[in-house]
Amino acid sequence: MDKRKQPDYNPKQIGERTEGKILSCLLDHEKMVLLPFGDNLRYDLVVEEKNGVFNKNSM
Repeated sequence: MDKRKQPDYNPKQIGERTEGKILSCLLDHEKMVLLPFGDNLRYDLVVEEKNGVFNKNSM
C-alpha cells in the first residue's frame, strides 16, 4: 500500500487545479473557451457553443 503523503493544497490551489483540468477537457472536446481577466468575477470561464450561445461556469 502506498502511504506517500499527499501535498497540502489551500482552497485557491485546489480551485486552480480543478479549473485547469476542466479547461483541458473542454479544449480536448474542441470547445471555444473564454477566460475572464481577474479573479473576483461571478464565473471562472465561459464556453461558446457552436450555435453561438454562451454558457458561464463557476468552479
